[in-house]
Amino acid sequence: MPRLRRSILLFVASLAFLPIAWSQDLPVIRPGATKSSQPQTPVKASDDESQAESDEHWQVILIDDERAGYVRTRTETLPAKGDLPERIRTNTETKMTVKRFGQALSIDMDLVTTENLDGEMLSYEFEMGTSPTSTTKSVGTVSGKNLTVKTTIAGTTHEKTTAWDSTIKSPAYQERVMREEGLKPGETKTFRTFVPELNVTTDISVAADDFRDVKLPNGTTRRLLKTKVTQAILPTAPITAYFDEKGVGVLAESQMLGMKMRYFDVSKAEALQEIAGAELDLAVNTLIPASPLNDPHATKEVTYRIHVPGEDAKSLFVDGGTQRVKVIDRETVEVTVTSKPIPRTGGKVKADAEFTGPTQLLQSNDAKIKEHLRRAVSPDRNEGEAARVLEKYVHEKLDKKNFSTAFASAAEVADKLEGDCSEHAVLLAALLRARGIPSRIAVGIVYVPGQAKMGGHMWTEALFADGWVPLDATLGRGGIGGAHLKVAESSLSNDAPLPVMTFAPLLSLGPDTQIEVLKVER
Repeated sequence: MPRLRRSILLFVASLAFLPIAWSQDLPVIRPGATKSSQPQTPVKASDDESQAESDEHWQVILIDDERAGYVRTRTETLPAKGDLPERIRTNTETKMTVKRFGQALSIDMDLVTTENLDGEMLSYEFEMGTSPTSTTKSVGTVSGKNLTVKTTIAGTTHEKTTAWDSTIKSPAYQERVMREEGLKPGETKTFRTFVPELNVTTDISVAADDFRDVKLPNGTTRRLLKTKVTQAILPTAPITAYFDEKGVGVLAESQMLGMKMRYFDVSKAEALQEIAGAELDLAVNTLIPASPLNDPHATKEVTYRIHVPGEDAKSLFVDGGTQRVKVIDRETVEVTVTSKPIPRTGGKVKADAEFTGPTQLLQSNDAKIKEHLRRAVSPDRNEGEAARVLEKYVHEKLDKKNFSTAFASAAEVADKLEGDCSEHAVLLAALLRARGIPSRIAVGIVYVPGQAKMGGHMWTEALFADGWVPLDATLGRGGIGGAHLKVAESSLSNDAPLPVMTFAPLLSLGPDTQIEVLKVER
C-alpha cells in the first residue's frame, strides 16, 4: 500500500505539540526555503547477495500542499543461502524538514527490514536522527518464539526480549500485499504488523470502496481504487489510500491536526526537489483557540468546558489528582484543574521502581546529571525544598530555547543544556530521581502567553506524601496554576510506551476543538 506510515504521521504530529509555554512572543513566520539533504547510501548487498533482484520507489511528502520531504523505498529479493531461505529486504528512508515557530527541524528515519516470502518479520534495523540530538537506533531479531530488541539512546544500549507470534507481518509487508494479493471493491483485508519506529504491534485493516476518478497533486486525474486504512494504535485517524488496477499505491492522505498530510508517488528527480515550507509551521498551525484567560499561570483553579467533535472527550483527559473530569455528553466534558503547591517540607516516599530508577530516557545515574544535582541543591535540603530549587535550576540553566530539538534524553540535555519544554521536563525528572524523589512526565495543552490559544506541552510531576505535584521547569514559577490540561502521563520507563505514543491523545484535539473557561479562582 502507499507508504503513508501511521508512525510517521504520529511522530510529526507530536512535534507540532511540544514547545509552547516558555515562548513569551511568537516569532513572525516569514517565507523561506530549506533544501532537502541528499539521500543516504542504500544498504549494500554482500557478495553472496549480489544477484538480488531489487526495485526502488520514491514519494514526496506534502503537508497542506507544502513539500515537506520525501520517502525512498528499495526492495531486494535475496537468494537462499545455506539454512537461510529466500527472503525480502526493504530499506525505507524518510527525510523531512518542517518548522516549529520559525525554526527548522530536520527528521531522518532509516528502516531496514527482512522477512520471508510470507511476510513474516525476521529482523529490522531502525535509526532516527533529529538535529541537534544524537541518533537513536533500534535493532530487532526474531529467533523462534522470541523477539530481541536492542535500543541505543545517548550511547547506552538496552536489550529486551519478548514473546513473538510468527503470524505478525513485517512492516514492509504492507507495501506489497496489495500488489501480490489484490483487493476488489467491497472487500476488506486485515493483518497484524510490527511497527519498529514505535516498538509496538498493531492490527491493520484495509477496506476497499470502489474505483473512481481522483485528482492527483500534480494536476492529473486517474481512475483509482479508494480504500480506507485503519490501525489499532490510532483507530480514529484513518488513512485514505488510492491504488491502481495492479494494486500499486499511488496516493495516500490523512488529516493531521487540521492539516492534510499526503504521500504521492513521483520520480526520483521530483522527490529530491527543493523543500519549500514557506508557510508550513506545525507549531503555529496547530494552536487551539480558547477563551481568554488573564495571567493563566497565577490561577488556583480553573474549570473548562471542552467540546471535541466526533471524539469520546472523556477518554482524552486524565481524571484524577489535580484534574477532575465531568462528562456532559460524549463529545463534551468539563475539566477542573486545581493548583497543588510544592510542600515546604517532605521526606522519603516509597514508589514503584518505574518512578525512581534510571531509564534510557531519564538517566538519573549519568555523571553529568549527578554533577548538575550537586551544583543545584545541597544535601541538607528536604525533598520539598529540593524540588523547588531543581525546578528553578533547570529553568535557568536551559537558557538556549531550541525548537529544532525533537525529543532528547535527560543525559543529552544535561550535556547540551538546550531544547524546548520536553527537554526541560526530562532533565527535571532525572534530577528529581537522582535526589531520591519519584518523578514522571505529563503531557497536555497549556495557554500560550498573551494569546487566547492553547498548545501542546510537557511538564514534570514529583511524588510527595500527599500525592503527585506538578512542576514546570519551562515556566520556573514554583509549580503550576490551573492553565495546564493533562491528557497523558508516563514514567518513561524502558517498558513504557515510547514518548511519541504519549502524545497520541493530542491528535484528537484539532482546530475544531472548543475550549471555554467557565470558572476561575485566584
